[in-house]
Amino acid sequence: MSALAKTAMTLADFLAWEEHQPERHEFIDGEIFAMVGARVLHQILALNLSTTLKNKLRGTGCIVLPDGTKLQFDDNIYYPDALVTCDRTERRNSRIEHPTLIAEVLSPSTEDYDRGKKWKLYRDGLPSLQAFLLISQEEVLVELYRRNKDGWQLSTHRDLTDEISLTHPPCSFTVADIYDDTLDLLGDQPADATS
Repeated sequence: MSALAKTAMTLADFLAWEEHQPERHEFIDGEIFAMVGARVLHQILALNLSTTLKNKLRGTGCIVLPDGTKLQFDDNIYYPDALVTCDRTERRNSRIEHPTLIAEVLSPSTEDYDRGKKWKLYRDGLPSLQAFLLISQEEVLVELYRRNKDGWQLSTHRDLTDEISLTHPPCSFTVADIYDDTLDLLGDQPADATS
């Protein structure tokens, strides 16, 4: 993940600039990062998760927002692959500031960043965040970080029958729900795959 040319831009400047761009950009610590188009497998996994969450959260007051939704905190802008907010006041906003769940589908070019700096920023900067999901497109693997009274607890799910149960947002689903229609594609990466 590399930044575009550095410019002295405020968050307000960035938001005004991005409105006129044909593609999306993240804005992190004053730097602009172009969002590269995702592979089809990446999109299937993100859509499967978003659809599953939408169905499971119906009637709870929580809403699921897919890839393309701006997440803002600490003057930074991110585009998670999926997120959930249970804050009803955010439904009319152009950006989400109080997510309950964030999910990232791991890509070869961004995996280290998603697991490292981005995860640290999410967990340290978002007090509303209760769950963080990392979904592999190389193998059946879902990593769930869940906030509890002692901090963050990691659970790893590799079996399609594994149940992922969340308190916030209130739902449960299986690993198979996420990997529906993808098993024949896992690990089948073109040599030039960047997302």
